[in-house]
Amino acid sequence: MSTSALNYTAFFTLYVICFAYLFRKMSGVVALGTLTVVHSAFTIFLGNEMSGMANDQPNTPITIFAIISLLLACGMNVAALIIIMLMVTTLQKKYNDKIGTPIELPAEEQGYFDAFKSYGLAIFIIAGILLWLILAKYPIFNVGVADRPVPALIVFALSSSIVGLSIYQVILAARLSKLKNRTVV
Repeated sequence: MSTSALNYTAFFTLYVICFAYLFRKMSGVVALGTLTVVHSAFTIFLGNEMSGMANDQPNTPITIFAIISLLLACGMNVAALIIIMLMVTTLQKKYNDKIGTPIELPAEEQGYFDAFKSYGLAIFIIAGILLWLILAKYPIFNVGVADRPVPALIVFALSSSIVGLSIYQVILAARLSKLKNRTVV
């Protein structure tokens, strides 16, 4: 197994652990912080891997679009995670001073936060599939639309999906960031 494959395996394992704890009530804040660190490291790692792939092999426009989409989605997710972490840590500090337990968000904001977590998991799954297609199945999916339209359309659909979901995650993070100005939740 190559070093790159071991790195992908390690990141995959860390992501699964983070997502498993993110959906638990008492460990969500710690998992969110860990996910922010893991995702930031993965974004740097992926940028390095994708730049090497873009330089070493001839790529079709659809593969270049997939690479740019992956990197753009990762960047937006890092930004959204940082915004959420700033909001949560600010609220947690205010909440601890008044009540001393883990924060409980109002119903509407809890819905946004739950959607944020769910979309994060969906992005992780879709990005994992897309990465597998363009790395492991490179000869099949590095094709032009005119040559083989089905593989090209699959890559395009997955790439567009992760970018769209990432944009929505940033919107949710911006909505949630308004909570940090409240005195007590």
